[in-house]
Amino acid sequence: MAIKNYWQQYIVWIGLVIALVPLLIIMKLQYRSLCELEQTSTVSYRMAAKTYLKSVVAELEQDYRLQAEQLLNSLAKEVTQQQYSDIKTSEIKLWDGAKQIFFVSFNEQGDSSTYFYNPTTKLLELRFDSKEKRAVNAACTLWGLSKRSTLQSSNLSSQLLTVNELDPENRLILKPIFDNGNNTVGIVGLIINSENFKKRLAQAIKESLPMVFPEDNKKMVITVRDGSKNLIMSSCSKNLLPRQNDEVEVTLPFIFTDWILGYQNYDITLEELAHSNFRINLTLSILMAIVLLSGIAITLHTIAKEKKLSQMKTDFVSNVSHELRTPLSSIRVFGEFMRLGWVKDSAKVREYGEYIEAESRRLTQLIDNILDFSRISSGHKTYQMEPTDITNLIQTTLKVFEVQQKQQGFNITLETPDKKIPLLQIDENALVQALINLVDNAIKYSNEDKNISVKLTLEKEYVSISISDRGVGIAKDEQAKIFEKFYRVNTRCSHIHDIKGSGLGLSIVKHVVDAHCGKVTLESTLGKGSSFTIYLPLKNSVVFTNEEAYEKSSYC
Repeated sequence: MAIKNYWQQYIVWIGLVIALVPLLIIMKLQYRSLCELEQTSTVSYRMAAKTYLKSVVAELEQDYRLQAEQLLNSLAKEVTQQQYSDIKTSEIKLWDGAKQIFFVSFNEQGDSSTYFYNPTTKLLELRFDSKEKRAVNAACTLWGLSKRSTLQSSNLSSQLLTVNELDPENRLILKPIFDNGNNTVGIVGLIINSENFKKRLAQAIKESLPMVFPEDNKKMVITVRDGSKNLIMSSCSKNLLPRQNDEVEVTLPFIFTDWILGYQNYDITLEELAHSNFRINLTLSILMAIVLLSGIAITLHTIAKEKKLSQMKTDFVSNVSHELRTPLSSIRVFGEFMRLGWVKDSAKVREYGEYIEAESRRLTQLIDNILDFSRISSGHKTYQMEPTDITNLIQTTLKVFEVQQKQQGFNITLETPDKKIPLLQIDENALVQALINLVDNAIKYSNEDKNISVKLTLEKEYVSISISDRGVGIAKDEQAKIFEKFYRVNTRCSHIHDIKGSGLGLSIVKHVVDAHCGKVTLESTLGKGSSFTIYLPLKNSVVFTNEEAYEKSSYC
């Protein structure tokens, strides 16, 4: 039984602990997982960037290989068919990736003759000293010195295209021509158009970047640098400069092999990006945990509140049963005395009649409270506002307690102002019930001092009614809850522990006062008594000259 009571009392905290322990374990595992993810994310980002860069250069390389091979194959076919003399290349289709195409022939002594293609005459013509010729001669010198190839025919395919980049201004793609004995008899080649290559590379980056990285491409920068890390071009806007160091770098594999394709972000490194994602994921995990805990806490709190309300309803039934039984027993006993004729003295008959009347009023009050609470809870409670003399109403209400004063020795005093109070727009029955509840509470919780004072005060904008006792008082931590339904004060005075009540009186008082656009306050000191004050506004009050002049005014 003790364990059950402990569980019911601390169910919210126990439930939170039960939910919190596995949640903390999950959060710890999640944190470790996010830390590992942060580390692997950096590697993953680098791999993704490197794969992208390689795909760009691979596509460009494939295109240049194909175009160069087609062009040089056509040129090699032309020069071979015309036996290397009076060569007219009428079938050659020029390619904008080539700045110049040329043919170098070797004689038996290894001497070479260099012919450059003239697109106007469509002839291969000898060209005298120029930068292009010097670059071609330097590249083909080695071929002339060893014009008999030692390569086997199975290896010739690997020598179909050769790149020479000794002169960065004139980068060459060469294709050797062999005779039947595998001797090098000539070389066809082209000089790469560097500006065209830059445009093709920039276009490839511009088109592929948003396709591969559709969300983050605006923050990404692709750079092209030479072997000395000098910036050649970048994908960022003209008014921005990329950082000096790229985070991922890839060299071009076919031509422009001294160029480096780099990757970086405008404002964040890959490590910072991974850490930023780590923080976002961690924040989301924490928020989800908080939401989950909040949901659990709200659920447990609701359960505890419902259990508390259920217990209060159980206590309410018990208390109401006691409240009903007590006056009924008294009425029955006094009624039997009178029925059996045991009471002959007229004074005693009158006294017993007063007892029966007082207990009947008490019973009626309890039933009225229960019925009113039911109407209030269902939203069917209505108030009939009528002009009422508040002074007369209070005096009439206090007469209800005359028998109780006489029986129990209470002294209830009423203090009223000298100035006449105007008629107030109130529901007489509802306000009488509220006052009875307050006076009844004062009687129940009075201590040895049985003086109760009722004070009516007229102010400029309102009328106040104070009911004060010198009883047990109410602790400060309970004063905020005193007007809640079913709530009863946990008194510290042993002699009033057995006082029963429905726990509805003060909640009904507050509802009645709120309906009159007023308010009810409490001032109390533990062990010294309590004072409840009802404030009713004068804005709805009326002063009558005659009945016909009355017009019912609205209330809030």
